[in-house]
Amino acid sequence: MPQLKKSLQWILYVRPHALIQSVQTFRIHPDNRCMSYLVLARKYRPQTFEEIVQQEHVTQTLIHAIEADRVAHAILFSGPRGTGKTTIARILAKALNCENGPTPRPCGVCPSCTEIASGLTVDVYEIDGASNNSVDQIRDLRENIVYLPVHGRYKIYIIDEVHMLSMAAFNALLKTLEEPPAHIKFFFATTEPQKIPATILSRCQRHDLKRISISAIVDHLKQIASAESISISDTSLRLIAREATGGMRDALSLLDQVISFSQGTISDTDVLRLFGVVDEEMLTTFTDALLNGQTVAALEGIHRLHEAGKDLKRFYVDCMNRLRNLLLVKLGVSLDVMDMVTPEEIDGLKRQAASLDAIRIRQILDLLHREEPTIRYASNPRLSLEMVIFRWAEIRPALSVDRLIEAIEQAARNLSPSIPSGEAAARLSLSPVPSPQQTQTIQERPAVYPEASPSSRPVHSYKAPPDEAKPSCRDTSDSPVLAEAPAASEPYRDADAPSVLKATAPQTNDLLARIRERLVQMQNPSLAGFLAPAQVLDQTEERIVLALNAAPFIAAKIRNNETLLRRVCSEVVGKTVDLQLIETVPTSETQTSENPKPIDLKTLALNHPKVSEIIEIFGGSVVDIRIPAKEASP
Repeated sequence: MPQLKKSLQWILYVRPHALIQSVQTFRIHPDNRCMSYLVLARKYRPQTFEEIVQQEHVTQTLIHAIEADRVAHAILFSGPRGTGKTTIARILAKALNCENGPTPRPCGVCPSCTEIASGLTVDVYEIDGASNNSVDQIRDLRENIVYLPVHGRYKIYIIDEVHMLSMAAFNALLKTLEEPPAHIKFFFATTEPQKIPATILSRCQRHDLKRISISAIVDHLKQIASAESISISDTSLRLIAREATGGMRDALSLLDQVISFSQGTISDTDVLRLFGVVDEEMLTTFTDALLNGQTVAALEGIHRLHEAGKDLKRFYVDCMNRLRNLLLVKLGVSLDVMDMVTPEEIDGLKRQAASLDAIRIRQILDLLHREEPTIRYASNPRLSLEMVIFRWAEIRPALSVDRLIEAIEQAARNLSPSIPSGEAAARLSLSPVPSPQQTQTIQERPAVYPEASPSSRPVHSYKAPPDEAKPSCRDTSDSPVLAEAPAASEPYRDADAPSVLKATAPQTNDLLARIRERLVQMQNPSLAGFLAPAQVLDQTEERIVLALNAAPFIAAKIRNNETLLRRVCSEVVGKTVDLQLIETVPTSETQTSENPKPIDLKTLALNHPKVSEIIEIFGGSVVDIRIPAKEASP
């Protein structure tokens, strides 16, 4: 009996790997009836660094570290699920404890390599961070690391999902992690590195694994399907790879599921039925119906999907991804920026996006993104999706800022041409001059600009004498009815812009027009459009005073280009001048009717503080300004 007790102690404490080998031999014995099917993810798990798919930035670093004997004592592997974090940790453990090592290419046949591969070694401890997260278990770990490894070079601790450790457990691990014994290595794996304390991260060498591309997953699945003698098309493999969302383990699990579902030849229809995915043709037809305003066709498509038992919540996400890819293709973005898109699908996206407007795509993508939480938590996804389609049908197509500015400028030219000529100038010069009583009435009327802030108040005012006649604009045509221009020292009123008061000579009448024309020549039409309501209040040899007369957000954009404006003014004038920008101008005193012109109403609407406040709160933009007919009539 003492001899038997001594033998058992020798087996358990001196040669535990012998007992483990016996257990391993029993598990793989052909007569063992407890053996179960080995899934593809475990059967084809990489055993060397070269077999790791698309993580060369990590494997090459570790290979060079092993060759130079510079392997860190604590290494953190982070990244999405199924990308190879724990697998790389196991391969690194084999490389360090291999009988032929340390070597970047472990033999895989020695006792140490086989034990690590089967998970039955006593020198490599794989710990689940979620179930071993207390401080007491970390204290037990600290007490055991002082013992030397049984038959390997290093005692290695692999802690999976290390972010699940409690804060007390992390604190208990700090000192040991910073200065462990020479025979100890810590390999951590996590999907959420942001939850790990900075004190732990600073003590580890971190390697971030990336998502695996669709093409790489498809190539790997092809090799496994060939090894398993499985017939499957490239389209089905791409569907599996897209469902895996960059994880190789997920892709292998889905391939296992597809094989069991098909029981023979795997067809594309079986894969679509299994995953509940809508095919590309249906997705293209539905998005085309939305973008082209075909509401009935879109609703019929939703009905067909509902009758077919498709997951409408999943279909909604697929629609957003399709519209995102269409917008990126329309903008000319490279393939690398688009996630989960194969080069074969780019041609179809380009054909669909050829006849679409980028602004329209952005509009519907913005709507779908805002309503996504509603669809996700909806008890009736069909009704919620139909409500989104109804809402989209009520949204008018938006115009780009450049087209909107061009339309406003065209309307301004049609309503009040800057330099009248010929018959129009004659009619302007023969128009009745306001009587002194009308002028007095206009002067006593309150200002139309709100006193929201001191900056919005008029900088100066001008009161014309009752007997002052209204001067006419000078024209280059031979028109005998045009009046002579006033002297340079007299105030000058622009007949075509009644809301502006100019105290300059007639030569400055077309200064703003020339400035805007120069900006258009310099390929800056937006800034020229922003200056449409602006006015030149004063011009001297050294200075030009320009009233922006625009909404606050437009005025801010103009001031951001003040240096460019100063240079353009100097080029137009022919010498260096100083440019002074002010916010608003005085109330017009040459208004000849109670109702302002339509162009003035648009300017007042843009300048209204409530409009600016609404735009700032909701982050919107002015799409169109409409004036009722009774307001637009003089």
